[in-house]
Amino acid sequence: MTAPAELVIEVTADDIDHGMRRECMWCPVALAARRALGWPPDPSGGLEVITTEFGHAVSIAGGPKWVLPREASDFIQAFDDGSLTGPITFTARLAGAS
Repeated sequence: MTAPAELVIEVTADDIDHGMRRECMWCPVALAARRALGWPPDPSGGLEVITTEFGHAVSIAGGPKWVLPREASDFIQAFDDGSLTGPITFTARLAGAS
């Protein structure tokens, strides 16, 4: 599979309802990223949301990383802190892509 340069991630109310706080493989963004990549919703396969020096990224173990925009990092922080969050759509960019 060739990694797309951009990944449109749509976090739905269902992702928020089923997401787990402070769980990098089960957070709403990870659930939505799996769907955007056409992966099954379970955490097998090594996709997770990681913290980087620049914010957050979607990472595939041993493979590509997509850097999340600031609004996605803000959403993750609010969700993890227990604040009310709503659906959000954003575009992640492949790390190293122009």
